[in-house]
Amino acid sequence: MIKLKIVPEIVEINVFYDIEEPILKDDLIEALKEKGFSEISEEPELLNIGRIELERLTIARKRGCKINYSWRDGVIGVVGNKFIDVLTTYEELEQILKDKEFLNNAKRFEHHSRVKVQIGTKPTSTIKLLAQAFKNIFLPQDKYTKLEEIFNMKLQPFCIRLCPKNSEDFIGNLREYENWLDVYIFPYITNTRYLSIWFVFRDKDSEKVKEFTRSAESRIKNILEVIVSDRI
Repeated sequence: MIKLKIVPEIVEINVFYDIEEPILKDDLIEALKEKGFSEISEEPELLNIGRIELERLTIARKRGCKINYSWRDGVIGVVGNKFIDVLTTYEELEQILKDKEFLNNAKRFEHHSRVKVQIGTKPTSTIKLLAQAFKNIFLPQDKYTKLEEIFNMKLQPFCIRLCPKNSEDFIGNLREYENWLDVYIFPYITNTRYLSIWFVFRDKDSEKVKEFTRSAESRIKNILEVIVSDRI
């Protein structure tokens, strides 16, 4: 088994609603404080996601995790940098929403995480590791040759990105696709000794999203056993 060092950089679980401000902000803050959360007073943060702007407010924290509320977009979530802490904090948030009978109105739930992974103890370029994982089979050779001619250089795969097979006929906004998985594996840009692995898992069932979060680290280990174990 290869030796891995997994460093989560961001872990999120979000609840999406179809309506603006699904629960009054002040009511949510009071309910969180009753469960031992500390209130945070910050200016709203403006997020640019593609061509979409989201206004997000951090309203509380507990065990190193923050509760974010994008009330205009109907999104409530937990963000931190440890899978177990985010999951535990989310379960407390979920119970609050259940107690106030707001959870049943949720449209979908989403896990989002980004991790940095060190593979082995000897510095190795992850650019090379990922290219070797394809064993030079990425596109038919004739297409590869044509792409190399376009750029006048030899090319190789740089990343791996996976999604569900049953989504191949979908046309529309992928952020609205309710049952979705996006796995993105690529060299860590600022130090290619490391790999970046990003997950997005979205489902209408909160339990499935919690289970994905609970098993995320073991999934990362299993993925890398498949991709690079014979290259270390």
